[in-house]
Amino acid sequence: MAWIGDREQYRIVIYTADGRFKKTLQMRNLVCALNFDHKGNPWMASGQDGRFTNWIATGMLGAVGSTNMGISRSQFIRASYWSFTPNDDLIAGDTSVGRVTVMRK
Repeated sequence: MAWIGDREQYRIVIYTADGRFKKTLQMRNLVCALNFDHKGNPWMASGQDGRFTNWIATGMLGAVGSTNMGISRSQFIRASYWSFTPNDDLIAGDTSVGRVTVMRK
């Protein structure tokens, strides 16, 4: 499947592997980046609440980070660059703050 983050329309659009439209997930925050953990679970970094959200087919499963954006520990403003370690620890680069944060499982 292909997951595409549409920042301007506040949504994630999902297509099947052969390019057919599957569904749209409407978001309340900017979709800054999408990534998948090693179990194949989709995650979204948002640009207005500074969180990383884990999504499943029925909706949000959980989130890491603060409940609002900022520059303190576990807060983000725009975490546009991020990845998972082999242990699924989250490593995030915040482009607005100029730092890298590691969030352990």
